[in-house]
Amino acid sequence: MPRDDDQPPGRLGLSAGRLSAWSERHPFRAFVAIVAFFALLILALLPLGRAIDDKGERMRPMYSDLERMHEFQAGLEDRTGAPVALTVEPGGSVTEDGRTFTTSAGVRLVVETTTNGYCVRGENEHGDRSTWQCLDQGDETLHFKD
Repeated sequence: MPRDDDQPPGRLGLSAGRLSAWSERHPFRAFVAIVAFFALLILALLPLGRAIDDKGERMRPMYSDLERMHEFQAGLEDRTGAPVALTVEPGGSVTEDGRTFTTSAGVRLVVETTTNGYCVRGENEHGDRSTWQCLDQGDETLHFKD
């Protein structure tokens, strides 16, 4: 006598009914199969997670320098009343109004002035580039543009 969970002849694949019946008959095997599936899934996704983490780490000096440049420009605005357009090459330094700014190795920063503030963009030796981060005079909110 055929069981309810048997497939009709000639049909391939698992149905929900068959899987459910199998897991009820073999709960420990079902548990082990589920644990093994998720363990393999985690192992398969591990290289992707590492790649994303590595990209974040290589971009960290660029974003750190962008933040420091905003502080540098804010100091210039406080003392001179206006930001300064400049380009700082990788590992290079620039001195304005008695203050020196040095980029990290492999990081290039470009500062452009606007009618009411300035914009900063960074790039690194790996080809990563930030969006323009703009700050208007008297405003503490960054605006982003492509």
